[in-house]
Amino acid sequence: MVEEDEAMERNMTLIDHLDELRRRLLYSLAALLAGSLSGYYLTPRYMDLLIRPVGKLFFMEPAEAFLVRLKLALLAGFILSSPVLLYQVAAFCLPALTKNERKYLFIVFPFAVVFFIGGILTAAFLIVPFGMKFLLSFATSDMRPLISADRYFSFLIWTALASGLLFEMPLVFLFLGLFGLVRTATMNKWRNTAYLGLVVLAAVVTPSPDPLTCILVSIPLVLLYEISVLFVRMTEKKKEKENDETDHLGGGAFQQREDHPS
Repeated sequence: MVEEDEAMERNMTLIDHLDELRRRLLYSLAALLAGSLSGYYLTPRYMDLLIRPVGKLFFMEPAEAFLVRLKLALLAGFILSSPVLLYQVAAFCLPALTKNERKYLFIVFPFAVVFFIGGILTAAFLIVPFGMKFLLSFATSDMRPLISADRYFSFLIWTALASGLLFEMPLVFLFLGLFGLVRTATMNKWRNTAYLGLVVLAAVVTPSPDPLTCILVSIPLVLLYEISVLFVRMTEKKKEKENDETDHLGGGAFQQREDHPS
């Protein structure tokens, strides 16, 4: 019965895939809306923590404070609904995966949620505060900061979401390793080039042009790259073990045929 279901999933037409995509998007939007509504009422509780690095914010337009709260509610919505969002992505990809690949996907799923939320929290409570502290240190008695609430939270939200996505890097490499698209030897060989690319990527995804913020984003990316190397090595060892078991079983069957010729 399971094999029949898998065969039906693999024989889905383009229209079926588009309908499935529409359904997954609707579920995702519903989860994001529910999370954002909950986040809207939770915003005042954590807003003080997010403002603490800059001390005081100002809004220049009448609706700016309200729009800022909506943006923070959306960020909270992404955090609260991330298990559902990631599940919908995984569920949409399931028909294209083998039974073994599905097993890996379900194992990796909890880590994907943890890494995404961890990336957001790292940016919100580590990267952005240190970056703001560095930038505000250039203030003088004649130059005082007058920071717009909208610009500050736009910077924070963009950095947090980008960090959450980048924290998924080890899991992406894990699946690339399972499909045989990357190897540990290649990652080790191009390590220095990868580090340079990660620094450039950090400079692109962080709205702030200061070097400290770029460095603060680059450090966890480098650590994540090394974790990715470990994950790929794990997949290679598992494949080697499976191949050894297959060879052993094949050799045993061949030996049995020799011992009992027809």
